[in-house]
Amino acid sequence: TILVAEDNPMNQKVVVAMLHALGCKVDVGADGQQALDLWRHGTYDLILTDCQMPILSGFELTRTIRQIEGEMHTPIIAMTAQAYNEDRARCTEAGMDDHLSKPLTQSELKSTLAKWLRLSAFPGPPPSPLVEDVAIDVRKLERLEAELGEGGAELLSSLIEGFLLEFPEALERLAASLMREEWHQL
Repeated sequence: TILVAEDNPMNQKVVVAMLHALGCKVDVGADGQQALDLWRHGTYDLILTDCQMPILSGFELTRTIRQIEGEMHTPIIAMTAQAYNEDRARCTEAGMDDHLSKPLTQSELKSTLAKWLRLSAFPGPPPSPLVEDVAIDVRKLERLEAELGEGGAELLSSLIEGFLLEFPEALERLAASLMREEWHQL
């Protein structure tokens, strides 16, 4: 059973579909506080957390869990687009056990789960063939569709539609942050 702490609805759909395709049960906290509440009332084998979330960030969520759990140790894996060494160090400093870069791939997720859940062969379908890094975006979308399993085409279509609806507002927020030189927000 995996707890996912992720505030972005599209990212939630993708990671939940990937985890379901691997045979996992999944609960989702849409912000850090909601994830903490779920953790307090549930039993989880592993936590996947975004680092930048409202109310409690993934870093604050991890620090709080580490303070509460005592001798127990739930593996906590960061999911973030930030892949710089200082970002990884910040994850480790907060008490996270590992780091997955977004966008997630099924094979990396499967490998990470197997490592932290100490499984020699994680259940689920075999990984889809890897596409070279120089692939056109359409091929990456096709790979993602395949990794999402049954219903992948419908989910992918829904994700693209959601992105297209959210993109103009996100672009406006980026421009406003740039104009105000709000680098952290940007």
